[in-house]
Amino acid sequence: IKGQYLIFEDETVFNVRANEGLVVKISV
Repeated sequence: IKGQYLIFEDETVFNVRANEGLVVKISV
């Protein structure tokens, strides 16, 4: 999925495809 982004309430934008691993760490 190219060009898909998730925008969190803290206004931080993560590229889902590039940061799939980071999302897991942030969820902890």
